[in-house]
Amino acid sequence: IPLTTGANVIVVSATYTSAVTSTVAWDSPTNASYNAGWTNTTGGGSGFGNWTLTAGANAGHFRSTQADGTNMNVGAVGWGMWAHTDSAADAVRSFSNALAAGDAFHLRWDNNWIKDDPQGSVGFALLNGDSNARFEFMFIGGGTNYVVNDAAAGRHTGIPWTGDGLDITFRLTGTDTYRLEIGSYVITGTLAQAATAITQFKTWNWRAGPEWPYNFYLGEMSVTRLTFTTSSLSDSVTITRAAQEEFVDTDGDGIPNWWEIQYFGGPTSAVASAQAANGVNTLLESYIAGLDPHDEDAFLLVEPMSIPAVGLQ
Repeated sequence: IPLTTGANVIVVSATYTSAVTSTVAWDSPTNASYNAGWTNTTGGGSGFGNWTLTAGANAGHFRSTQADGTNMNVGAVGWGMWAHTDSAADAVRSFSNALAAGDAFHLRWDNNWIKDDPQGSVGFALLNGDSNARFEFMFIGGGTNYVVNDAAAGRHTGIPWTGDGLDITFRLTGTDTYRLEIGSYVITGTLAQAATAITQFKTWNWRAGPEWPYNFYLGEMSVTRLTFTTSSLSDSVTITRAAQEEFVDTDGDGIPNWWEIQYFGGPTSAVASAQAANGVNTLLESYIAGLDPHDEDAFLLVEPMSIPAVGLQ
C-alpha cells in the first residue's frame, strides 16, 4: 500500500507464546517429615500423596544417610528398600494431579546388586487409577541392561547395569506416548492401558538379595510442568510524506502551483479558462501543451485529418 500525502500511521501488532517450567510436585528424603524414619503413611513435600508401604516377611523400608556407611548414590539422604528370599518391599504414592501431556517426572535412583538365583528385580512403575501399570522401568537379576514394559512388554533399553545411580526423567508427550531420558540415552514408546490417566507412582524391591549391597535407594523426586502463555504487543510509527510539488494544485483548476507561480507569480494567479497571449489557446491548454502562455507565437494547433475518398465499385 503506497503512502499518501501527509501523515501515515503504521501499526505493527503481534502475538507470541512463551513457555515457563514450573515444579508442581516435589519431595525429598531430606524433608523433616522423614526424620523419624520412612514408614507407612508418611509424606512430605508437595504435589504427592502420602506413601503406602507394604513388605513381606523378609523385606522392609528405611531412611538412610551417607553417615550410615551405605553404598547409596542418591544424595546425602535416601529412601531405602531391602528384600530377599521370596519377599518384596513396595512403595506407592499418588500424584495430587494426574500427569498431563508435557509433564516430566524426575527421579533419582540407585539399584545396586540384584541376585539372579532366585531371580529378583527392582524398578518403578507409573499406574492409572485402577492401579494398572502404564509404564515400568526395571532391572532383572541376571540381565545385562534395564528393561521397559509399556504397550510392548520386555523392551531392552540398551542401558547397561550401573551401581552408581541414575537420574531418570519420564516425560509424557501425549495421552499414550512418552519419552524416557537417562543420561545420554533416550527411549520413546507407547504406553499400556491406552487413554487412561497416570495417577500413581510405584517402586519395588523384589528379593534383590540379602545384606546392604542389595539395597535399593530412591532420592529426590519431582514433577515439572510447561505452562504456555500468549501475549500481545503493538507499536506504531507515524511517517509524514511531503506533498510532491509537481502535482500540488491549490485552487484545483488543473494547473499546478509551480506553473502558475512561474508564469503568473502566485499559486492561484492564473485562470484556467483565460486566453493565452497567442490568442488561440486557454491557459490550461498552454500548460498541457507545455507552451509559454506569454509567447504570442507559441501555438497548440490541432489539424483535421484528411480522409481519402473511397469510391464504390
